[in-house]
Amino acid sequence: MSEVCRPVDEFSRMIKITGLESGPRDYTVAASPEQCAALCSRLDLQHLSYLKGTVQLSLSRHSPYGLKGSCIALQGSLKAQVTQSCVVSLGPVEATIDAEFSGVFLKDADDLDFHDSEGDDVDTGPEILGRIISDSSDYIDLGELFAQQLSLELNPFPRSDNIDVVDQPIENKDKIDDISESDRKNPFAVLEKLKNNI
Repeated sequence: MSEVCRPVDEFSRMIKITGLESGPRDYTVAASPEQCAALCSRLDLQHLSYLKGTVQLSLSRHSPYGLKGSCIALQGSLKAQVTQSCVVSLGPVEATIDAEFSGVFLKDADDLDFHDSEGDDVDTGPEILGRIISDSSDYIDLGELFAQQLSLELNPFPRSDNIDVVDQPIENKDKIDDISESDRKNPFAVLEKLKNNI
């Protein structure tokens, strides 16, 4: 039997879903130093000290959202130590991430519409973590799932503790303060004085 060619991700841990037929199963996931380095490039991190966690997968014969067939429910926890770049100084900003997440893998999830008649999003059930097909050779990539969850937990605007934007000087503030009250009454005089100070 020929092997199925699958894309190589920075962090991959393939789990065959047929192993869930006998009941829920627990898995431990941990990225190697080489995988952490690859994820740094993908997630624009200065450093990723570790990424690890646990998940429990269980097979359900009933799917949410009115879909027919089975689904896979997931409960997981994620721990990571990351170093991001400060959005102001580009210096290192360290953060410890400890998060829990849950959701389902569904068949035909791409066909669902989660909007009401006005086009607004509607929260009607568990978060969809991925798509599965009714095939005995189908897999779930727990490594890629953890990589995506880590990206969601990252601070989108990391800022160093010693950076205070409020204390940043306002350009031309001193020049504006030098304008006298008589100058304020004459806008042309104000412009001329600013021009001479440039």
